[in-house]
Amino acid sequence: MRKIQIIITTGALLLGAVTAAGCSMFNSSGARTEETKSSVEQALAQGASESATESATESTKRTDLLPPQAYEIYGEPEEGIDIDLTVMSGTMVYSEVYNMMNEPEKYIGKSVKMQGAFAVYEDEFNGENVYACIVKDAAACCATGIEFIREGEHTYPDDYPKNGNEIVVRGVFDVYEDGDYKYCTLKNADMQVV
Repeated sequence: MRKIQIIITTGALLLGAVTAAGCSMFNSSGARTEETKSSVEQALAQGASESATESATESTKRTDLLPPQAYEIYGEPEEGIDIDLTVMSGTMVYSEVYNMMNEPEKYIGKSVKMQGAFAVYEDEFNGENVYACIVKDAAACCATGIEFIREGEHTYPDDYPKNGNEIVVRGVFDVYEDGDYKYCTLKNADMQVV
C-alpha cells in the first residue's frame, strides 16, 4: 500500500512540474513562444552533446563487454581486469561465462577474473590434465566453467587444490583448436585458493 502511495505522490509531483513548465512555454493564444523554442533547442543540443561526450568517455574508459548498468550494480572492475566476475551475482556470472562459451571471439584478449570450484580432468586423447574454474547459476542446478593454463611451472597435485575447492583465477581469455573442436581458456593464469 505504501508503494502505491509513493507512486501516486511522485506521479502527481511530476505532473505538476510538467504542467507548470508547459504553461510558460506557450503565450496567451496557445502558440509556442520564440524564447521557448530556442531554449528547448539549446537544451536538446546541449543534452545531445553531453550524452555523446559521456558515451565516448565511458567507451574509452572501459574495455569489457558488460553493459553500463552492471557498473552501477557491481562497481568498477579491479585495475587491470576487463571482466571481473567475482563481484557479480550467481546469475550474472553464469550468464557471462555462458556468453563467453557461445561468442568467444568477443572476449579474446580480455583479462578475466573469476571465482569458482577447482576441477581437474584428464584429456582422454593425450592423457594430460585439464584444469578449470567451474561456476554455478544462482539456483546451483547448472554449472559451466572455463579451462585455465597457469603461468610458470606447476605440477599436479602438489601445486593445485583438491577438486571442488574454491579458487580465484585471473587470466587472459583465448580460444584454441584441438582437432575439430574449439576450446576456451584463460592463458597465463594466476590461481589462488580462497
